[in-house]
Amino acid sequence: MRATTLVILAFFIMVFIAITVLWFINRPHNQRVTEIRSHLTALQGDGSRYDTTMISGLPGPAIRYFRNALGDGVSLPRRIEVVMRGEIRTGPESEWMPFEGRQVLARNAGFLWEAEVDLGAMMWLKGADYYYAGEGRVWFSLNSLIPVVTASGPFVDRSAAGRLLIEQVLIPSALLPLYGAEWTAVDDHHAEVLMELDGVEGRLTLRIDDDGQLVHVVMPRVQGDEQGNEVIRPFGVRFEDYGTFDGISIPSRIAAGWEFGTDDYFEFFIAEFVEVSFY
Repeated sequence: MRATTLVILAFFIMVFIAITVLWFINRPHNQRVTEIRSHLTALQGDGSRYDTTMISGLPGPAIRYFRNALGDGVSLPRRIEVVMRGEIRTGPESEWMPFEGRQVLARNAGFLWEAEVDLGAMMWLKGADYYYAGEGRVWFSLNSLIPVVTASGPFVDRSAAGRLLIEQVLIPSALLPLYGAEWTAVDDHHAEVLMELDGVEGRLTLRIDDDGQLVHVVMPRVQGDEQGNEVIRPFGVRFEDYGTFDGISIPSRIAAGWEFGTDDYFEFFIAEFVEVSFY
């Protein structure tokens, strides 16, 4: 009986040690996430308000877009915060997994996406995907303990910068020439928008319907291949449904994937916005 007690005690000691070690492994990431969240949530608009002179001389699709997205006199935000829920998958043949997430995104500064993915069988992935001060990183841990999805390095930095550029369409004012965006008409329903962030160029192609709503946006973006090499692939976001929040109209349901517009298109992310706030 005594031997059995010692075995059980040893088991619990080993579990405690393992959890402690994993806590210390995750600690630097968790501290960095807290730090980035603090920096981003401190950013807000400077009080500037939208007026139609800001879009003078822009091509037709751009004018329709801004007329739909921004009401005259609306305050121009620096930051958006979104509570979302949706589904995500890791490959074309993989099962869709539900998630709940929260994202803070600040124009020309960074983003932080925190999420918990339900794997079923009392298992989950919890972590964050972020870009700030030139650094991009992905870090998700199984049951909040064991790091299983991690990525960092120069190509991750550039890919994350590309994600920020393309997702800035969620802050329509970020596409104003006032903040450095350069518009070129392709045809009556397509326009290119050129933006730059930390040396990364984003050339977005927007499809805009007759009502000025975004249908989709696509941009060449850095991705790593199976051998860990950096490649450039078309990354696109489809938009469904629209909502008006704080006087700003944006899509309220999105779907994203790689190889957008090709036969190899792989959609891996679908989300609907539950709460949206601008600052």
